Formats: sequence, structure tokens, C-alpha cells
Amino acid sequence: GAACWPDGDLGPAAWPEKRVEGGGGLFVYRGGDTTVQLSRFEGNQASFGGAIYMEENALLLRYSVLNDNHVAARQDGEVGGAGVHARNATLRVENSSLYRHQTEGGESHMERGAVVVEDGVLQMFSSTIAENAFCGIATWNSDTLLQNLTLQYNDCGLRWSNQPFVTATLRTLFMRNSVIAYNLHANCDITVVPPDVRDIDGHNLDSDGSCNLAASFGNFPNLSPGMGYLDTQLALPAISPVAGSPLIDAGSPLDPASGNPEACFQLDQLGVVRQPGRCDIGAVERTELFSNGFESPKV
Repeated sequence: GAACWPDGDLGPAAWPEKRVEGGGGLFVYRGGDTTVQLSRFEGNQASFGGAIYMEENALLLRYSVLNDNHVAARQDGEVGGAGVHARNATLRVENSSLYRHQTEGGESHMERGAVVVEDGVLQMFSSTIAENAFCGIATWNSDTLLQNLTLQYNDCGLRWSNQPFVTATLRTLFMRNSVIAYNLHANCDITVVPPDVRDIDGHNLDSDGSCNLAASFGNFPNLSPGMGYLDTQLALPAISPVAGSPLIDAGSPLDPASGNPEACFQLDQLGVVRQPGRCDIGAVERTELFSNGFESPKV
């Protein structure tokens, strides 16, 4: 894999073990602001960050695919994110697909998932996280913003927690216009301990009730999303709502171009511009080929 570290750094001999064993496809350490786009990470392996390991930097990942990357536990049982593992860093993901990652062994429940963020910031927009072993997203002591996500068919969906005896830093979980459904063990495992803030009531759907969404604010608790299966024939594999899905036109009524954090992300995962009016919940906007309805819609 590729590696990036700052000038003057002593290199692997001076790094802690977690860094040395991280980044099967890309390793970024104190690399400043890094952008990865129009890329594919497939079949990589490490103990932390099967595809990407990042620390003390900011990374923007967009219009990219991460699939079938693996993490295997070290002898001490430690193991990390099979897709991306970020520590003390800011990870922003846009219009991307992360699916079918594998985790082998390990005792740490928090650090197992397709996307793992420790002591940092996670921002994800119009992306699909599906069919991953263990969690789709797992964060610890991290500000987390999720907008127009499809988090489906993983062993578990979203795990978010903090440990106040370690840090008293205010951390916020903010989720809008997203669907978390059909994850094997639970859609959500959210631990809120003051001063943490949980703000996920706004046009979200949870199929098993574990996210504890309010039965208002446009939420759909305990409801089937009416979606198909992961379409890996797409350039950015995704799961689309089918005809009659409650996700259709059920997102925020705010203009996606407004930049308001309550609104839908302006582009869906496949690059479709979300029109003013109610967008669809989830990563993909359902569109029809012709407005007269004589052609079959995309599923």
C-alpha cells in the first residue's frame, strides 16, 4: 500500500505498533489535508484499517469504493476498522460505497467495523455501508455527523459511545435523512453520557426500534424501508428504494442547495441532484426515466 508521513519523521521504527500494522491500502500519518477520490480499495489487509489507516490528519474520501478489505487481530487481540480506521483525525466521506468487509478475531467490540473512528470527527454524506462483518460504523469519543446514509445488512449498524471517565469533552451524534435497517444484531447501539449530545430525530428510518427515534420529526421507527438488495453492478454499489417505499419523498423539505444541516445532501450517492421539495431518505434518490411514468423506475 501507499504511505504518507511528514518530513522529518523517523519512519516506522519510531511509530507505535498500531500505526506499523495499519493501512493495508493507504497509510496517512500527520499528512495534513488529503483527498482520495474516484478510487477503489479492494482485497487489502492489515490489523488496523484494512483499506485505509489515518492518524492526526484530515481525509476526504469521495466517489470511491471500498470492498472486501480485511482486518486480522494481533496476538494481543487488538483489531481495528476493516475499511477505514481513523485516530485523532477528521474523516469526511461523500458519495461512496463501503461493503463486504471482514474482521477476523479480536476482543475489542468498539474497534470492529467497516468505519472506525477514535477520538476524532466523522462526517458521512450520501453513502452506502452494507453487508459488512460486525458494525457498519463504530465510533468512540468522536463527533459524528451522518446525512443521507444507507446503513443496511451489516452485523450491526451504528455503534457510538464515549467514556466520561477518560474525557469530559462534549461529543455530538447528529443524523438526518438516513436509513438504518436489517442489521443482524441491532441497528443502533448508542451510549449517551453527559455531556454527550444525541440529535438523531429528523427524517430517519430505523427498522428494529433500537435507535429509539421519536415518533415525530418525520422519523419512521420500527418500519420496513422497502428497499432492494445491494446492486454491485453500479459503479458505486448502492441499495435503492423500491416502488411504494416509505423512504420516497420523506426526507427534509428544506432546499438541498441551502447548506442547512437539516436538509438533504445536495447530490445523492450516484451524483443525481436532489430537487427542491422532499428528497428521499437514504443514499440514493429514486428517479424515473420519464416523468409520464410509462418507463420503469430505477430500482
